[in-house]
Amino acid sequence: TGALSGNFIRYEYTVNDNAYISFSINEDIDTGSSVDVYVIWNINEAYATNSGKIRWRLDWSMAAIGEITTSPAHTGNTSTTDISIPATANTIVRTLVATIPSSSIADADILGLKISRIALSAGANPTAEPGILGIDVEYTSNKLGRVI
Repeated sequence: TGALSGNFIRYEYTVNDNAYISFSINEDIDTGSSVDVYVIWNINEAYATNSGKIRWRLDWSMAAIGEITTSPAHTGNTSTTDISIPATANTIVRTLVATIPSSSIADADILGLKISRIALSAGANPTAEPGILGIDVEYTSNKLGRVI
């Protein structure tokens, strides 16, 4: 489901809901730089009224131009620990979901992400549904422009 929170569109995630996004890694990436992927989310119910935790998972694939997408050389997945719902409703939270190692990355690669809300490792999953406001992908850049 989608909802407007301020001027932010947010899609709420029940357990096992997921979203897909892909983009190319810019040619300015520093060789040897890892890529950090963050989920920026909030929940419109306070911990006090719907106590509990949530958990995110990221599956990723990295492929080069000319590579076959059904069997990319570099793939992986990781999950966060259980994250407490903030005490104040609609608080924006930024959570590191994965660090993709530099050994898997080359400039101009295509990065495919599957972001999922998954069941807690312990305890009951709350009925409150977190909504993703954005995805933040960070890496170190050390080039200006393109070398041909």
